[in-house]
Amino acid sequence: QTCAPPTMSPLGSAFGEPLLPRAPPPGECSRRLRQAAILAFGTLSTVQLGLGVGSLNNLCSDASSSLPWCPVLVAAFGLGGLLGSVLSARCDRLARKAVLLLSLLLLLASSLLLAGGFFTSGLPSGLLLLAGRGLLGAASGIATAVTPLHLAEVSPAEIRSVASAAQSAGVAIGILLAQLATLGGREGGVYLLPALCAALELTVLPLLPESPTHVLRRSGSAAALSHLMTHLHLSRAGAAAHTEALRSELAEQSGEGPFSPRELLSARSLRRELLLAAAVALSAQLCGCDCLFYYSTLVFTRSGLSHPRAATACLGVVNLAAAPLAGPLRSRVPRRTLLLLTWAGMSASYAAAAVAAMAGGKSLLAAPLACALVCYALGPGSLGGFLAASLFPMYAKDAAMTLTVALNWAATSATALAFPALHGLLGAHTFLALAALSALSGAAGDRFVTGSAKSGGET
Repeated sequence: QTCAPPTMSPLGSAFGEPLLPRAPPPGECSRRLRQAAILAFGTLSTVQLGLGVGSLNNLCSDASSSLPWCPVLVAAFGLGGLLGSVLSARCDRLARKAVLLLSLLLLLASSLLLAGGFFTSGLPSGLLLLAGRGLLGAASGIATAVTPLHLAEVSPAEIRSVASAAQSAGVAIGILLAQLATLGGREGGVYLLPALCAALELTVLPLLPESPTHVLRRSGSAAALSHLMTHLHLSRAGAAAHTEALRSELAEQSGEGPFSPRELLSARSLRRELLLAAAVALSAQLCGCDCLFYYSTLVFTRSGLSHPRAATACLGVVNLAAAPLAGPLRSRVPRRTLLLLTWAGMSASYAAAAVAAMAGGKSLLAAPLACALVCYALGPGSLGGFLAASLFPMYAKDAAMTLTVALNWAATSATALAFPALHGLLGAHTFLALAALSALSGAAGDRFVTGSAKSGGET
């Protein structure tokens, strides 16, 4: 059987799928093509996040001060992500594929601004880099809020665990690519990587099905039933049951449309779920692993390591190796157990890093930090993005993702801005502070996860 080429949608409303090709017709070949597109887009959508996280690590060390305003540039990525996550709330009114298309246009623009910043000097260079980092963050903020929800709805059951693992691996791939591109201490064409990522995503995006929830809201039950049978390859009975479940969840809402973030904040019935998602989002920042992704070269340079950039690349490799393990662990280990073990592992790893740094064992510093990153990748780093999609009813999922992702971006921006000064002040004792914060995060998170388990949230 051969695959027919995609047909073009007619021009129409910007609130549907106006300018994008329709997905290929049903059939075994088109089914496999669509599944490959889902996995590819899930990976690429988080590669762009990894590029933003890792692109300045090797350029913002004490040994390489070629960039102006380094902490501000690093924090600008988080501020842009905060703005993008707020803008993503519009996905209730727009088709999610249209929102993802907007994020890709921002990604292309960020690459142009970053290129201009690297090829100029002085104040113009700093301003262009600041704007480019902000747009890169905005594109990643939209993607991290919208993509997990969209892929959770359009992924067939047989590839959902692989799709979630692909998104986790994408961040690690992006971080490692950025680290390798800047391994020599220069930009090394890192400004081209967001444009390349956007081009690949634009190629794959037309092959993704639209969200069944959006089809139900826009065109009714009959269209949603046909959509589920055609694009998710459900039987008529399965599609009818799924459509009825979507209708039931949407009927639970109190108003005419889905919850807005403000309505979710005031909904007492969902308060515990919101606190759980917020606790995990904050713990991912308080444990300090994102600061390592931003500043590991700075930490190794200040510790006197002879090859700090090579050590940073080793951390990137370890992080990438740990990412594929997150999906299988999520499906086999209860959330509470997984979070407790990984938070405890991070706390112990930071304590070991503090001992190594204070004892003068600079060559041993990378090993406990690598263990901390592995624990982060298997626990808070992989669970945080999926809690909002699993804890909340359909009508509150978009608002929950907007709030938790916005909180995560605000926290990462604050920690990115403060960490260089904090590490310069505390030195090796910084790791003791991170060990204490990881332990506190585990204790606080356990309280909320236990409460969620009592109400059926434990899986």
